[in-house]
Amino acid sequence: MEWLHQNTLLGDEDLNVFRFKPGECIILELSRQLDRQSSSRSRVLKSEEDWKAWLKQAASAKVEKKRHGTTVLLAKRVTNKPHDGMVVSHLPVPQSMFGSIINAFSIHRSISRVINRNTSAVFSAQSVKDRQTGNSRLVYNCRSSASYPDDLALSVTFCTKIRSTQAVFYGCSEERIRIITRRLETSDCAVFHPLTLPTIFAEIERDRQIQMVEKALNKLITRVLNVVNHPLRFYSTSPCEKSGISQGSDDSNSIELWLNISHIKNGLETWRQQLLEMLTHADMLSEKYFSSGAGDTNEATVANIATVMPCQQTTDDKLMNGVGKRIKYRLRELVCIMDGMTLATQMEWSKIAQLDAKTTIDISHSALEIAKAARYDGIQMKSIAILTMIFLPATFVAILLKTLFSMTFFNWNHDADKSTVSPYIWVYVFYTFRLRAPGHIYVARGLRRPTRVELLRMAVVSGHKGPMRIVSQEPTRQMTPC
Repeated sequence: MEWLHQNTLLGDEDLNVFRFKPGECIILELSRQLDRQSSSRSRVLKSEEDWKAWLKQAASAKVEKKRHGTTVLLAKRVTNKPHDGMVVSHLPVPQSMFGSIINAFSIHRSISRVINRNTSAVFSAQSVKDRQTGNSRLVYNCRSSASYPDDLALSVTFCTKIRSTQAVFYGCSEERIRIITRRLETSDCAVFHPLTLPTIFAEIERDRQIQMVEKALNKLITRVLNVVNHPLRFYSTSPCEKSGISQGSDDSNSIELWLNISHIKNGLETWRQQLLEMLTHADMLSEKYFSSGAGDTNEATVANIATVMPCQQTTDDKLMNGVGKRIKYRLRELVCIMDGMTLATQMEWSKIAQLDAKTTIDISHSALEIAKAARYDGIQMKSIAILTMIFLPATFVAILLKTLFSMTFFNWNHDADKSTVSPYIWVYVFYTFRLRAPGHIYVARGLRRPTRVELLRMAVVSGHKGPMRIVSQEPTRQMTPC
């Protein structure tokens, strides 16, 4: 009870994380003795009366009976929602009894923070000491990522003096309960190592991650094959496009798949780092508590314990190393498939760029043909303009002279002794050329004036380097260096 004053157990402020709903829990009690036969017992608790009876029995148990024992509370999942990120915080226990359960299982308050931070996998280890008895306890918290279904949490408290373990699994499914129970009851270990339950947790998380990786890899491989076997889908006319249905959902699915794979990859790397920390902590336990040279001051030497514990730790280390290798292998698979997806996407965009370039060239050829046709039209318009410049002034003069002076230059119905052309025809010719001359002079100067392109060509031929400036002067334009 002194722990409550040291704020090491769950307090009232930590209970805000949890939700309580009456349900079914399984308590598994195992005993491993070096000089006696091992025993195991499981019990199902549903009602408040069941909890009161078990708590009374646990409180009256002798210390020697708890030595080298393990008590595990398996809390079933209390919700059937497809996916709830805080499902492990829903406990199937009466809220009025939870304070007694905290004391019975020595649940450390750090588990509330671990459960609340559900975005990534966590393994934490710390040592706390009871100020009243001076006994040291090892506290472990494990949490799998809640980004995907079937997440799990675990809190373990190991008493180094009597080598007893109290643990709680949060959010266990029926399958998980069977796996944990079978692994503990069929264990051939003489005594349980403090990291036995975290190792079981790591194996369960390994199986969960393998299923996630294989499912995501199958989708990604299918996507890569679709990109490789059906390239340039943006340029093909599919039935969806013909019916007016957009293919935006296909692109969004690809982006979602890519983000999902990246998230799984980051989660695997995080969990692998947690496993490395678990192995480092196991080495520390071997040196501090279970080595043959450890003294009584460390509460570690009991007859034959220094021999039994390292054997089991070696087994646990092998299991965790195996889990780490599997995760590393899956990480390589993810990286390989993601690189393949990147390569396939780049190839598709390269083909699209080639088609775009070909389309641009075709457009350029069409533009060139249009320019040639426009040039031909310009030549025709120029001819029409010249004819207009010639005949329009002459017509104007003819009308003007006929109107003002009533002159008739041609006499088509003449007598034999009269001329056909009027002697004043020179007036018509004079004024016609007089009106046409300024226009012809202006056009002639414009034709002789070099264009901007010709000026640039002349500058290149002359070998000038640097920017050029076109200076407009009359009657011609010049280009001078800047």
